[in-house]
Amino acid sequence: MSFTELNSVEHYIINQMSGVNLNVSQANNQISEPRSQYGTQWQFQSAEQLGRSVNEVLVEPQVKAALLRLNPEIQANPALADEVIHALRAILISVNQVGLVKANEEFFQWLTGEKNHAFW
Repeated sequence: MSFTELNSVEHYIINQMSGVNLNVSQANNQISEPRSQYGTQWQFQSAEQLGRSVNEVLVEPQVKAALLRLNPEIQANPALADEVIHALRAILISVNQVGLVKANEEFFQWLTGEKNHAFW
């Protein structure tokens, strides 16, 4: 097997987080108990299970559910989650103008709470 970003980086991260090893055949990949140091908190989902097309970066139903779970203000008014998702989509669309590194840095700021959305 040749080394690619998929089998050496992405599959490694999936294995570390969920215990699933995608570099072996599915027949050998039966997990009786989580082998991950993160326990059962992380569950691997295949591309087909995500319910999005390959050109969609966000799994919006999961993003919306997380926003509702983590933000009392959005929980009180679920329509506010759409505003945040719109702002996140704008970052993704801006890649062609600002570059991938800048867009990733801004998205990271949102994910880590360094940047917030002000509701009016």
